[in-house]
Amino acid sequence: MTDIVLVTVDSLCADHVGWRGFKRPVAPHLDNLAADALSSINPNELDHIRDEVNTLRDRIKEIKECLAMLGCHEE
Repeated sequence: MTDIVLVTVDSLCADHVGWRGFKRPVAPHLDNLAADALSSINPNELDHIRDEVNTLRDRIKEIKECLAMLGCHEE
C-alpha cells in the first residue's frame, strides 16, 4: 500500500520553496517532506483537487445540518 499525503498551500508561491530551487529556507519542513516525495504543480490537477475538496466541504456541511435537525450536536 502506498501512503499519500496531499499538501495544499494557498499563500505560498511555488517558486519560493527550497524543493523548487529557492535558496532561503522559507519552508524547511515542506522541503524535507518533498525530498522523498513526488511533487507536482499542475494547475489543471489543482483545479480538480480544489473542486473535489469544495464538494466534500459542502457535503460535510449538509451532513452536519441534517444531524443538527435530528438533535445530534457536535462536541
